Amino acid sequence: MNREETLRALVSRNPGESLNACAGLLKSEDAGERIRVSGVTLSVETDQCVALLEIGSGSIEVRCSPMDLATALVSGTSVEFFLLRRLVDGILLPAGVAEEPLLRSNEDHTFELDPSYAVSDRAYAVVQAAQSGRDVMLIGPSSSGKSIAARQAARLLTESGASLIWADLSGHALGTTGMAKAILRVTAGPGRRTIVVLDDLQSDPQRAIALARLISGLRVRFTLPISVIATGWPSAASLADELALNRPIRLSCSSSEILTQMLATEYAPQAGFRDQVEMLARGDLLVAHAALDYIRSSGKVPSREQLAKYVVELRGDIAELTPEGRHLLYWLSCLGMHEVEVERDAASRIAANHGNTDAVAELVENKWARNRGAYLSVGHRSLAAQIASLLRSDFEADVWESSPTQLTVSYLRSVGDAQIRNTLDRLDLSSHGAVVPADQHGSGFLARCWTSLRVLVTVMERLGHEDPTWGDNTASAIFAAKTLSEFSSTALAGEIVGYVRTRWDYGDGRTLPRNAGSATADRIDFDEIWKAMQDEESMIEVSRESANSLDLDRFHQTWALGLLLGLESDPMLGDDERLSTLVSAASTCQSPDGSFYPSRVPWITARVVLGLVAAGQSVHTSATVRRACAWLRRAEPEGPFDFGSWRSGTGVWNSEAMTTAMCVLALVRAGIETSDVAVSTGLRFLLASRPSWLAIGNEIDGALAVETAIRMSMNWREYHDELTGLLSWARDQAVWAQAAQLASHSHTESSKVPFVASSLVEIIWTIVRSELPLILEGLGAEVVPAAEDPFNDGAAVPSTQRPSGTGLREVVSNLVTRATRRLGRNSSAVITGVSPEEARLFGEYVAALAGRIDHAQGYEVKGGASAQEIVLTVGLLEELRRMINT
Repeated sequence: MNREETLRALVSRNPGESLNACAGLLKSEDAGERIRVSGVTLSVETDQCVALLEIGSGSIEVRCSPMDLATALVSGTSVEFFLLRRLVDGILLPAGVAEEPLLRSNEDHTFELDPSYAVSDRAYAVVQAAQSGRDVMLIGPSSSGKSIAARQAARLLTESGASLIWADLSGHALGTTGMAKAILRVTAGPGRRTIVVLDDLQSDPQRAIALARLISGLRVRFTLPISVIATGWPSAASLADELALNRPIRLSCSSSEILTQMLATEYAPQAGFRDQVEMLARGDLLVAHAALDYIRSSGKVPSREQLAKYVVELRGDIAELTPEGRHLLYWLSCLGMHEVEVERDAASRIAANHGNTDAVAELVENKWARNRGAYLSVGHRSLAAQIASLLRSDFEADVWESSPTQLTVSYLRSVGDAQIRNTLDRLDLSSHGAVVPADQHGSGFLARCWTSLRVLVTVMERLGHEDPTWGDNTASAIFAAKTLSEFSSTALAGEIVGYVRTRWDYGDGRTLPRNAGSATADRIDFDEIWKAMQDEESMIEVSRESANSLDLDRFHQTWALGLLLGLESDPMLGDDERLSTLVSAASTCQSPDGSFYPSRVPWITARVVLGLVAAGQSVHTSATVRRACAWLRRAEPEGPFDFGSWRSGTGVWNSEAMTTAMCVLALVRAGIETSDVAVSTGLRFLLASRPSWLAIGNEIDGALAVETAIRMSMNWREYHDELTGLLSWARDQAVWAQAAQLASHSHTESSKVPFVASSLVEIIWTIVRSELPLILEGLGAEVVPAAEDPFNDGAAVPSTQRPSGTGLREVVSNLVTRATRRLGRNSSAVITGVSPEEARLFGEYVAALAGRIDHAQGYEVKGGASAQEIVLTVGLLEELRRMINT
């Protein structure tokens, strides 16, 4: 009998005498051994048990003693109920979660709106939704009134008898166990509604999803009356489906609406101050509130310097700090205004480097900074900006010579990529990217790229949850896993990798990896490739392996070798032993001339080289890579290089541009100089074929060509149009609906969509990481709508005709791209599945151009309220494409 069966037998035979025996069985010398008792999974350790209580799609982890569990077992009580009850009563502590206040202290929020301002319409709408049992998402840019509306609604709801739990996601302590404990404590009263506020979704999306799913599970399991109010920037709106909210209502927040109400109160200054206050605030409600307070006390509108001094003096006298304290405070404020989370240890090192190890304690004790777990914060980004401004103007000797942006970039690059990604996620890049700046190739474009990156990662995460095998496709699974491990869920990425390893036998280092069991779905690609190679042979003479002589399994396995090398090299997912086996296999299985089988297909050799480079090898350190690169650069007939390009060897299945891009990329990454003849002439060939990069069906060519060109020149602005087109294609839902099709059905690479998406993610990340100063400077600048229409051809559109809404360029560009793909040889193009909002924006844009284009009437919108279609004539489509491209 196993342990679980023995436990059940003991309890059923003589419960009264089983207590000590059960407790003994619930101890183990094998730390982490897992058993299941009464529907609860237990991880049994030497002197304690960790119980994992599964609630809906969430979970609660509780530590308890073996005697606690034994008591529950012999008493016949539900183990789940027993543990939950003791958790609520405070007898058990949540595993790994310290006790914490769930409601933020008012003393930490001096720089917030006075509750005496009139309750906003948004707040009343939130109250109405919560009372009817619906959840609410309040979405808007920073300081647009989201949290204000949530606070006002929460106050009204608690006054009517509801309980409140406020979870600030910019903090670092609250987990699912702490949330469950709070909910189960405050819902003790019969029928009493609990309001849970998830504030700042964008600060920690994964934790927000875990908390929201747990709440959903508690609602269903225990029929608890809980309403969720979630607040976040526009970048967090895409989380709606993953939060598992109950019939959610989405409300957009605008600072102008609340500012109007603020100016209409009995405390408001005379109406003549309105424009000046709005100019000072720039849409920031917290600044507007401070300006109004200043006006009420002094009777005049402050300058920016006066406003900064007034705001900071509300916190205390900054002159009382030591010079070292002000020095550190300026540094913290510069990072805080860019939403950077600063590790306390890093702040301590900065202080020590400037001769005062007590500066951190000085700031905390005087409430200029507060602890958030392992991090330090000076408060809201608006407050941080005011502090930095005052210090620079009044205490110039105590501040850094570097600009706030330079300080921020320096810190982010010192702490690593993860912190950079977190900061970019916290910044309101989606709103910034929606406003087209004067330099369309500048920070606004990069902001839109980052937003697109996050959309692609979210799609890959959703599809990965739905099918971790990615249709039993090795390449799709690997591309997705590597992207998710870096930008999303390492747990999901690990699950995908686990699948890949069950489908491949890595061998002993002397043979190629081969499928374990039946062939993976991507093996069908090579049957289709074989057909294309036969077709090629019917048209031209082939000097290397004929299609009929090919070993297709070996062909497939060599290709997989390159992919698996890349996977096992991943710092988060890889396994050193497996990687060593694959590197040995590459060395052993390389042909004497340096190629990899089959030599007729040079992109196979390029794929293996890319895998070896990912493993840390180069032409300078590896004989295998050196031989492979030498062969790739060797001219025909001894090698594959042919007058500046590489032919695919696979007929029309792979283009010459795609093969050339992959070969050049492999050579450059392996350490071959860009001045090398093969590399430089290969790039010239790619640039000459540039018009075909965005042709329908050439998305892999385009992604590889753009990545290669940018890597060689780092002039990403030059490839703005290609990036925009590829991102538009990759974000099309219709494209992802075909992502799992077999090659025999789609007649193209079965891993095409995940490959292009992962390639675009890598391209954007490379650009954004190198252009951090540009992005942060753009966010810090005063961003206003461009004086000219972003799509114009030189003539300005009158402001009264300018289309409303945000994300206009992206919306119209996406629709035009979709129309182009569906045009074919027809006289019109039909775009299906268009949302009403997209149709409205499209119509407004075309109407605004009515006097400047000839075919403005050449479209028709059809369909109902939920989904529509747009029919365009060829003439209108061509004019729109011309305007977007210019």
